[in-house]
Amino acid sequence: MFERYEIRISGTGGQGIITAGILLGEAVTLYDHRFAVQTQSYGPEARGGASRSDVIISSGPVDYPKVIEPDLVAVVSSEAFQKYARRGKSGALLIADKECIVFGHEALAKDAFVLPICETAKIEIGSELTTNIVLLGVIAGISGKVSPEALEMAVLARFAKRKPEMNLKAMLAGIAMGRSALSDLQRSSYAAA
Repeated sequence: MFERYEIRISGTGGQGIITAGILLGEAVTLYDHRFAVQTQSYGPEARGGASRSDVIISSGPVDYPKVIEPDLVAVVSSEAFQKYARRGKSGALLIADKECIVFGHEALAKDAFVLPICETAKIEIGSELTTNIVLLGVIAGISGKVSPEALEMAVLARFAKRKPEMNLKAMLAGIAMGRSALSDLQRSSYAAA
């Protein structure tokens, strides 16, 4: 049986959620030479409505192309947090932008990777339009399911004519943020043991 890893990325239309899923799938298949399937769902609104991109990464052909129980859920809007934060298999990773945590979910937030994804895109990179690329970097840095080199090649191929340096900077910032968060979690788990 093939190893199957399911990722759900969700946010608001206009945040590049669908593009993020497509880029992740391209990075895995074209540059890491594994199997991936990407599906998407979004509301009738072009911007502002709910948006979701699911990616399945596998060591062999994907026999069923829909996410059943995500291993990793990444959310960058309050609506996405409310809808998907609690969905996933037992022990699923949750990556959430710190601004989208809904009041009353403090206990859940303690078990999640709550990171300044949107803030990093806006302040450090200089464009909210790079939120999806920062998020992709975070996913790569935490999950290890796509190599940074493959993700870099996919990002540069997609944005070759539209600010490649800015998108590469966003991806690298996300990878660093994800790796740092994972390292902090491992240190605190080790200290508690």
